[in-house]
Amino acid sequence: DGNNFFGANGFLARVGEQIPFVNTGLQRIHALSGDEAALHRALHRDPIGRDGYLTQVVEHIPILSSIVQEVFRIVGDDRALARARERDPIGTDGYITMVFEHIPVVSDGLLAWHNFKGEENAAERARSHTLQKLLS
Repeated sequence: DGNNFFGANGFLARVGEQIPFVNTGLQRIHALSGDEAALHRALHRDPIGRDGYLTQVVEHIPILSSIVQEVFRIVGDDRALARARERDPIGTDGYITMVFEHIPVVSDGLLAWHNFKGEENAAERARSHTLQKLLS
């Protein structure tokens, strides 16, 4: 079947497994045909799956990252949830959060937020740019 251009292990199937939503259809076909190896391969190549390349790109985009995190939380995927939280640009250690921590007054609000969430390291980082620190 690997030599068959159109088969479950053929060229078209392998290319299709890289395309969002086409992959989902191919997973269904592999499952219905009982081809566990092809199903396993398609699951791991799914671009919008847990470890898919599109999913990992979205984890870096504000707001969309929060949606992906919620999906991971709902399905109970702790490993993917931890990865998405780490990459969240508006999360505790996100690049956008850290940029805003350099703006007095905004930094005061972020300091309060970090303290509320129990994030001591982030609170200390924000504290260095607060209005109180600026005026002292």
